[in-house]
Amino acid sequence: MTFQRGDKIYHVPGFFAADGNSAETSTDRGSQWKIRFRPDKIGMWEYTVSFRKGKDIAISDDPGEDIKGDGLAGQFEVTDINNETSDLSSLGQISIEGHYLKREGSGTSFLKGGSDSPENFLSYVDFDQTYRFGSQAINREGEANPQENIHKYEVHRKDWKEGKGKRIIGALNYLASEGIHS
Repeated sequence: MTFQRGDKIYHVPGFFAADGNSAETSTDRGSQWKIRFRPDKIGMWEYTVSFRKGKDIAISDDPGEDIKGDGLAGQFEVTDINNETSDLSSLGQISIEGHYLKREGSGTSFLKGGSDSPENFLSYVDFDQTYRFGSQAINREGEANPQENIHKYEVHRKDWKEGKGKRIIGALNYLASEGIHS
C-alpha cells in the first residue's frame, strides 16, 4: 500500500494473515491480508492499494499483473493522541536521529534494552514453526539452551493476561509492569 499526506509518501508491504486470527488459531489458510502502518503526522491521509501477481512478485522488479483490489483508494484522518494515557505511544514515535533513537514528539532518547537475551526472545515454543538455533549456538546462563530447546518462559505463566502464548505474553507483561520498553 501507499500512504500519503502532503509530500510524505510511505510504501508499506502487506502480508498474508490467513484467517486474520492465526496467532490464536495457528491456521495457514484463509483470505485475510494485513498491513502495519503507524502514521507519523496528524491530519488527512490518503491510501492506494496495490494487489499484483506474478512469479516471485514479492522480490521481483517485474510489476506483474493487476488482480482484484488493485488500485482501491481512500482516505482516513489521524487525530492527536490522548497524552494523558500511560501508553508508550504518548511519548512520540521513535525515529533515527544520527546514530541514536529519539522520540519525535518529545526529543527524548530511546534506549533499547532487553532482559538478558533480547536477540532470541522470540525463539519461543508456542510460535508455530520456530526452531532452536542449532548445535553451534552458545549457551549462556539464564537463557534457553539453543542446543537443546527454545524459550518456554514457564516462570511467566502467572504474568499473562489473555490469549495463546501465555508464557511469552506473561514475560512481556512483566517487562511492561517494570517500565521496560524493549
